[in-house]
Amino acid sequence: MTARRDGQHPGGEPVNAGKSASVAAKAAAIDAVQARPLTWKTVVMRALAVAVAGAALYLVLPKLIAVLGAWPRLSTLNPVWFTVCLAAELVSFICSEAPGWEEIRTRSAGGREQAEDGSRRRG
Repeated sequence: MTARRDGQHPGGEPVNAGKSASVAAKAAAIDAVQARPLTWKTVVMRALAVAVAGAALYLVLPKLIAVLGAWPRLSTLNPVWFTVCLAAELVSFICSEAPGWEEIRTRSAGGREQAEDGSRRRG
């Protein structure tokens, strides 16, 4: 039995024979990633991310279940108060987002360049 090379099938043909170039490139990228071992820093960072996500779920999930459990109580909500709450939320959203809308409008109108030119003239 002869030893086969890594890039060939047992019959001697190349692994990527008959595949498109993009598939071959993806396969080569996967092979390159698999050939590089994980460093301890990568493992620690991934474990830390999983631990933070787990802690967040542990802390948030009971509150989320309690909120979803109170969902049927919304059927007893007074429509007038619901309308007032919805209007207040809409006003809050508009007030918090209006500065961003102004910035977008001035950027699209060329206001950013004008503001930069004005600041250079002043000082």
